[in-house]
Amino acid sequence: MPDQEVDEDSQFNFTFNENTFHDVDLYDTLSYEAKLENGDPLPLWLRFSGVQRQFTGTPLNYDVGTITIKVTATDESSTSASDTFALTVHNTNDTPFVNKPLPDKTATEDAQFSFTFDEDSFKDVDLNAVITYTVSLEDDSALPAWLQFNAASRTFSGTPLNDDVGQINVKVTATDEFSENVSDIFKITIENTNDIPIVANPFPNQYALQGEEFSITFDENTFLDVDAGDSLTYKATYEDGSEVSFFDPETRTFTGKPVDEDVGDVEITITAYDQSNTSVDNVFTLGIVNQNDPPVIWYMIYGQSAFEDYSFWYQLYYYTFYDYDWGDTLTYSATLEDGSPLPSWLSFDPSSKIFSGTPTNDDIGLINIKVTATDRVSASASQVFPLWIYNSNDPPELMTEIPDQEVYEDRNFDYQIDSNTFQDVDVK
Repeated sequence: MPDQEVDEDSQFNFTFNENTFHDVDLYDTLSYEAKLENGDPLPLWLRFSGVQRQFTGTPLNYDVGTITIKVTATDESSTSASDTFALTVHNTNDTPFVNKPLPDKTATEDAQFSFTFDEDSFKDVDLNAVITYTVSLEDDSALPAWLQFNAASRTFSGTPLNDDVGQINVKVTATDEFSENVSDIFKITIENTNDIPIVANPFPNQYALQGEEFSITFDENTFLDVDAGDSLTYKATYEDGSEVSFFDPETRTFTGKPVDEDVGDVEITITAYDQSNTSVDNVFTLGIVNQNDPPVIWYMIYGQSAFEDYSFWYQLYYYTFYDYDWGDTLTYSATLEDGSPLPSWLSFDPSSKIFSGTPTNDDIGLINIKVTATDRVSASASQVFPLWIYNSNDPPELMTEIPDQEVYEDRNFDYQIDSNTFQDVDVK
């Protein structure tokens, strides 16, 4: 019998000729049996029909190689003859296959990720087959920058960042030396870890004018939280930790109308909180710039009295006028109500704010005095108060001596004193 050949995975069919064995006995019949040359049964893939003298079957990959088959022909008297032939099964390349599906994996943002799939995840039944591995995303695009793959060790590694949070489908392709390949896909879920907000665009120092309404809003992009879907809330505090009352966290707006006591610089801390209550601060200075306030009347000057020929003294109360501007100073002046100078008998000392003098009889009556307080930028306030100068009695004065007179006995005497002989300044 001739040697035979067949390719792996191909149908084998071989019928040896009827005259391969011959029995000279007339009418004797032969029966056929086939085994391996060593007496073992035929491999499972190979069947033999003695009646038809036919071998049939389909060898698989593990049947590749050469076997020697012994065919024995036996007559009715149980005598026999044998012949052998070699049957060679030639290998045909088998595509690698997925032996163990790759499991889905979970990675955590900012944490080292490593995954090595098992060596037997892919198999190739071809003897001594060499498998190489390539990877991509499911759509055949490259892996993200954070994820590396070492084909020799079958290991994925890397550290995902916030932008990588989500899910990717990774395709692993196993290829044999004949470029036959198979792929399996597994999922990597990258879970978020909270990132602390950052100051992306620092909020600069701000200024407001004393006495005027102001509204200052910091931009929404002042703070940044890279966590997807995270939202920020805000709080504003002073250096001592107390909250700023004129801050609206919903609109990110500072509003108010500063008064004199607010003039100066105040340090304010804006704190941005994320949903995990981690936070970041932006410190800025709010400067309240002074605007001049004119002096105001703080204490009324009431009417005063002086008496002729008596010394008069009156000092203005310290807080007669007040200036709200911190550090401002006032200077004082005094005139009559119509702006004319004070009478000559009355003097005013701006430093001590003292009126003094001695009125005479000619000064008797009422005068209205205007006191003016002026600040450093010439803003002023005035008030008027009355000063009554009362009369003091003056004795009459002899103006002309009365001349001596003569009179005669038995005659009528008549003499009238001149009206100017005496004078009293009190008489008007």
